[in-house]
Amino acid sequence: MTDRPARFRFKPWRTLLASLVMLQPSAALADATLMGRTVTLNVLTYNDPGDPLFDGLLHTARVGEQVEFGLGSEDVQNNVEVVPVLVDVGPSRVEIRYSESGDLIQSTFNGYVFRFDTDCRLFQGAKIDYG
Repeated sequence: MTDRPARFRFKPWRTLLASLVMLQPSAALADATLMGRTVTLNVLTYNDPGDPLFDGLLHTARVGEQVEFGLGSEDVQNNVEVVPVLVDVGPSRVEIRYSESGDLIQSTFNGYVFRFDTDCRLFQGAKIDYG
């Protein structure tokens, strides 16, 4: 018997928006924006951070007017694979659009890890808009 992660079906008919709430610009943060910053993204799924079920490839882009990431299939790890997605990082928000349905794993963490190459203390919080 194989231990398989619990799954639930995801329908692509919605766009998931993760809006970044940025700090109020002060003199030091007068140009508080994500535009022009280099960001690295990967998909990560785990119940135990020290033993991930899925640790995806690293994808790097510079934030601009275009869609930064178009993730497709990656190698399957522990019966887990990436659901194809477009990720657009804007000046103050991240928009995630699923183009296909798929199975999402129920786990402690199943999501996207964003790493910005330069000092990026712009985030005050985040929210999810299922609109």
